[in-house]
Amino acid sequence: MNVEELICSQTFTIKEVMMCIDQNAKGTAFIVNDASQLVGIVTDGDIRRLLLEGYGLNQVIREYMHKNFVYASKGDEPADIRKKFSDSIKIIPVVDENMRLVDFSEYDENVHISLAQPQLNGNEYRYLMDAFLSTWISSTGKYVTQFEKDFADYCGVSYGVATSNGTSALHLALAALGIGPGDEVIVPDLTFAATINAVLYTGATPVIVDIEEDSWCMDPDQVQRAITPNTKAVIPVHIYGQPCDMGRIVDIAQKHQLYMIEDCAEAHGAEWDQK
Repeated sequence: MNVEELICSQTFTIKEVMMCIDQNAKGTAFIVNDASQLVGIVTDGDIRRLLLEGYGLNQVIREYMHKNFVYASKGDEPADIRKKFSDSIKIIPVVDENMRLVDFSEYDENVHISLAQPQLNGNEYRYLMDAFLSTWISSTGKYVTQFEKDFADYCGVSYGVATSNGTSALHLALAALGIGPGDEVIVPDLTFAATINAVLYTGATPVIVDIEEDSWCMDPDQVQRAITPNTKAVIPVHIYGQPCDMGRIVDIAQKHQLYMIEDCAEAHGAEWDQK
C-alpha cells in the first residue's frame, strides 16, 4: 500500500477522514497541511469517540487530530523504529527532514506469513475453471486421474492415490497396513498434529521421539531406542523441505521388519540419495 492512501488534508471533514480510514483499512489517517507536512494523526477510535460525543460529520478534522504523535525519520534504523511501537501504536509515519511524509512503518507481533500461497499463472486458472465447470472436482474426474498418474511417474512409483488431505493419506496408509490397537508407531515430536492423530485414529499408540538438532527431522538414534516388540511402523516426517536421514532410518526399519510411511507433506520434490 502507498502512503498516499493514508493521507488526508487538515481541511477534510470528519466524514472524509472516516472514509479514508475505511478505504485504506489501516485504522489510521495521516493529516497534512497545505505544504504537505505531517501535522497530525487520526485513528478510527478517534472518529468513534468524536461521533459518540456528538460532533458532526461535517466538522473540520484540524481541531480534533492528534498533534503530538510518534513518527520516524527517513534513514532511521529498523531496530530504532521498532522501539517506537507499543500496544496502542501499530503504525508509524516516516517523514523527511521537512516533515513531509515519505512512507510508513507497520508492526504486528502476531502477523502470520504463509508457508505457501496459490499461484494461478499460465494455464492453472484455465484448468481450475475447466474442472469446476465439469462438476468433477473430487473423488474422480479426469484431473484427479491425471494427477495420480503424473505424480506417481514423478515419484518413480507404479501407483498414486489422491486423497482429500494429508491426514487422510496417513490414516489410509496405516489402515491398509493393518495397524491397530496394541500396535506402536514411532513418530517425531516436531510435526503437524495430523501425523500423531492418524495413528490415534487407528487405535494404535504413537511413540514420540526427539529430532536432530541441525535438521529438525526424526533422530535415527532415538528411533532405534524406541523400538519394542509392539512396534509395527515408523513415520519419518520431512520438515520444511528437509528430508530425514532416510539411509539410517530405512536400515533400522528393515532390520526390525517395520513398516515405514513417509510423511512428505512439506517436502514433495525433495531428494535423498537421488530418489
